[in-house]
Amino acid sequence: MIVQKFGGTSVGGAAPIRRLAEIVRRALPRRPVVVVSAVGGVTNALFQSGEVALKRGDWRAAHAALAAKHRTILAELGLDATLLDALLDELSGLLRGVELIGETTPRTLDQLASFGERLSVRIVAAHLARTGLAARAFDAWDAGLVTDSRFGGARPLPEAPAKIRAALDGFQGVPVITGYVAKDAHGHVTTLGRGGSDWSAAIFGAALGAEEIQI
Repeated sequence: MIVQKFGGTSVGGAAPIRRLAEIVRRALPRRPVVVVSAVGGVTNALFQSGEVALKRGDWRAAHAALAAKHRTILAELGLDATLLDALLDELSGLLRGVELIGETTPRTLDQLASFGERLSVRIVAAHLARTGLAARAFDAWDAGLVTDSRFGGARPLPEAPAKIRAALDGFQGVPVITGYVAKDAHGHVTTLGRGGSDWSAAIFGAALGAEEIQI
């Protein structure tokens, strides 16, 4: 088994996602586990949208731009146009909450930042499935990654490796897992710090006994 981590450039549009799919397909004999980052530039855009909402600016325009970016990729890949609607609605609700309350916390910012990976993982898994691979999108917490509550720089808890093995045990397809994000023991979204997708790949690779981690 190997772990293949793909960064923002590798999921930044329809063409690179098609290349990603071919790389994964060639690796099928080695049972790949795929970890993906947000689409390039999206994490920064999410933080910026939070700042706009905090200042009671036009966060809806920022949200619309993020939605359009992802829906363009869906359209170019021939995927279901409604695939991301629930997540985009959830993001809108969070930004509206920031506007109403007029503040952000480290916990809020981690939840905000998580949408980048959560959106991209669904696009990648759907494209892999459309090309005939038995792929499934996993938010990292559904794949067993549990951390402490140091928002913005969380660390995996000692029980995380066993939880990861249990969560993925028996899954026969290609798991496509969000990098960078997790949840703490209380169910709150956490992030591993900027650049954390590489670390996510290492965490999953170590837990699953991967023979290789490809970045």
